Formats: sequence, C-alpha cells, structure tokens
Amino acid sequence: MGRHLLNSHKILSKKNVNKEEEEVDPSSIANVYHNGMPSISKKLSEMATNHYLEKKALLKESLLKTKIVNLTTDCWTSVQNFSYIDLTDHYLDCNLNFTSVLLAIRHLICGHSSKNMEESISEILNDFVLKEKTKNITTDNASSMIQLAERLQLNRIPCIAHILHLIVKNTLKAIK
Repeated sequence: MGRHLLNSHKILSKKNVNKEEEEVDPSSIANVYHNGMPSISKKLSEMATNHYLEKKALLKESLLKTKIVNLTTDCWTSVQNFSYIDLTDHYLDCNLNFTSVLLAIRHLICGHSSKNMEESISEILNDFVLKEKTKNITTDNASSMIQLAERLQLNRIPCIAHILHLIVKNTLKAIK
C-alpha cells in the first residue's frame, strides 16, 4: 500500500471532463481539495463516527432488557504519560448468553485518583442507563480501585489474574 501512495495518480475533475486527465502529485493535498474531491480522512472519520453511533444505539437497546450487570475496569498510563480507564460490561442477554462488551475507554485528565475514575465511570453508566443495574465491579488491588468501588457503592471483586500475576512475580523474585 505504501508504494501505491507514492505513485502519481490521474484525477479527473468536473472542470476537465472533456480534457485529458491531469497528473497529480499524491502528496499535494491542495491539489485534491482544488480538484473538488472530498477529504478522505474527513469522510472516513464521518463513517467511523456514524458506525459507532449506530452500534452504540443497538447496545443501549440491548442493555435496556437486562436486569443486572457487572463491570470490570482497569487504568493505565501510556508512554506519552496520558492516563486512561476502560469499562467493560458483563451480562446475560435475553437468550441467557453471557455477553461482555467494552463500554468505553476514557482519557483521565488528572491521573488515576478514585475521584477521577468515579466521575468517568459514572458518566459512562449514566450514558448507558446502567447505574441502578450494576451490582459488582472487578478491579485490581490498587488502593484507588478499592476506594473507587466504595465511592460507586458497588461490591468489589478482586481480579484473580492480577493476584496470580503478583504471586508469580513475587515468587520469581524470591527465587533469584
């Protein structure tokens, strides 16, 4: 694909329908705009947004039918030092199939404090109308996560994968 983008392309615009096609340097975005073609990135962004909104509406409709949901969440910091939180919903659908769906990944502006996480998760739960249906939240053992569960007034379930990771890590450290 990269080589394709480096090649010259012939673009036929409405202005030169009866004329010969003109060579256009693909790196010249001004030429693409000049020839009346829409911005590809703008169109892709619009398509992605519309697809997301359609899927989100279907998910919201599905979640209205469920009575109880459970959540998992985690936080991390990117290599650029940005903090993020994710929220995954687990529930039985109307056919009693176990379903897990990522509700959101949000940027946390002021770090991993329980207050910041609570605000972000509360917004997501309100958006999907899940606040009253949520009973449990699974988190790692960070103190901010324990405080988060208390702030949200949810039963916290410690993540077994995090616990096993710590056991193996500490065991390997002791062996060295």
